[in-house]
Amino acid sequence: EDCNGDCGGTAEEDVCGQCGGTETDPAECGCDGPTTLSLNSANINAGDAFNIDLSLCNDDPVAGVQVQINDSPDQLGIVDVLGTDRLEGMTLSWSEQADGSFIIVVFSLTGDDIMPGTDPIATLTFLSTSIYESEITLNFVESILSDDFGQAIDHGTESGTVYVSGEEPPPEAPE
Repeated sequence: EDCNGDCGGTAEEDVCGQCGGTETDPAECGCDGPTTLSLNSANINAGDAFNIDLSLCNDDPVAGVQVQINDSPDQLGIVDVLGTDRLEGMTLSWSEQADGSFIIVVFSLTGDDIMPGTDPIATLTFLSTSIYESEITLNFVESILSDDFGQAIDHGTESGTVYVSGEEPPPEAPE
């Protein structure tokens, strides 16, 4: 069976782990650009549950991740955080904070790493808690990436936006 699951097939993974890929230089694996944590955006209806991807674009192995994410305005509730296949061998834990933000921690007690790539490392499930139309920004309050020696990895972050379709908000009261 080959990497596509075809009995008698000949597809093989290249040096980057891509089935049927053609890359032979490990230096070309990963992403085109700086190491970046990013959140995608979504268009939803008020009251919906929906998923947002937390992606990591990295050229070097990452041994640990800690992020704190906040929604502004606070109109989303975090329901669940699930790791993707990129976190195989890693432990993911998360906790909602009193201020409405939440913290995600990814680590390994056995020396596993998040290998170079660009795909999502986790899927975040949210629930819209307002009936009104709005535009909600998902911001990184804090983010830490670390290597196998516990040293910080320089990186950037890209926020996500959730566009909520719902009722027209009431007018603000005059002062």
